[in-house]
Amino acid sequence: MLDWLLERTAKEWGVIKGAPIIFFLIVFLMGTLIFFSLEWFHGEKTDSQDKHISLLVEQKNLIAKELEEQKERTKKSVESVDGIAENAELRILFWGEGTRPPAPVSMDNIWKWHIFYTGTGEWETRKTTLFVIFDQQIKGEKLKVSSPDFEVPPYRIIEFNYIYAMIEFSKNLPNGTLVVDSS
Repeated sequence: MLDWLLERTAKEWGVIKGAPIIFFLIVFLMGTLIFFSLEWFHGEKTDSQDKHISLLVEQKNLIAKELEEQKERTKKSVESVDGIAENAELRILFWGEGTRPPAPVSMDNIWKWHIFYTGTGEWETRKTTLFVIFDQQIKGEKLKVSSPDFEVPPYRIIEFNYIYAMIEFSKNLPNGTLVVDSS
């Protein structure tokens, strides 16, 4: 490659010697163009890396914030009476038609809850299972299930302890509010 360049320069030396200013001006412009092209390419790559780094820093800060909130919740849990809450209450609004999922109305000392439907056939004949996980451990020894809007269908408490409760209803719940209270 170098030999080819030297050979080519030797052949064109007469032209270069006749117009040296124009030749060096063209070489300077080409060098400047190459320099700024490489600078632009490198700048795009650096900008992309900066954006990626800022995204990672943002994610790190979000995780640190969530961890701090979790520590605060844990601290509050430990600071409460023996780290155990007196009770928990969950109020859920059921729509009764089976097309919309139930909606929470209020939650006191409830971390998560889930509804499971089992069985086949008509919507009203399917069994409903409610799974409730308490936010803090509870002292309550009884679990009360009631509704201000409808007669609660027969149910059985599959499991109830200081961490969670599972309740199975013999059929689907009608339109209205269900109240689950531990005391």
